[in-house]
Amino acid sequence: MRQMPPGNPDTGRDLLFRMDSDHVEIRLSDSHWSLPSGVSGDIAVNIGPIAKAFHIAANPRIMVAAPIPSSEVTMIFDAMDKASSMLVKVGNEAPYAVSLAGSTRVTNAFRTCAGISGNAPGGGANPFK
Repeated sequence: MRQMPPGNPDTGRDLLFRMDSDHVEIRLSDSHWSLPSGVSGDIAVNIGPIAKAFHIAANPRIMVAAPIPSSEVTMIFDAMDKASSMLVKVGNEAPYAVSLAGSTRVTNAFRTCAGISGNAPGGGANPFK
């Protein structure tokens, strides 16, 4: 299951959130990357007053993935719902802005499907449970 603000076709970058049975991950991909396996470092995000860094746990050639501690998931999504953009930084690259315009609807759908509490009015059904 994934939630993603729209990627940027000009940069080749995509930011997404993925949930499996164990945790929520933040994933960042860039079609211009050619990463060796075992990359270490953090995916750093600034969303309004929230500044967090999540340690990279896995990476294929063009993507890095980092788990978000369960105690911080709701806080991250709440901050995204209130902000118009977020800054993302990985490795030695300069931070870049990701627009969050219109993403609350997608975030609410992701929360509903993943069973994460949130601000979705009326909630919804999870067809996978």
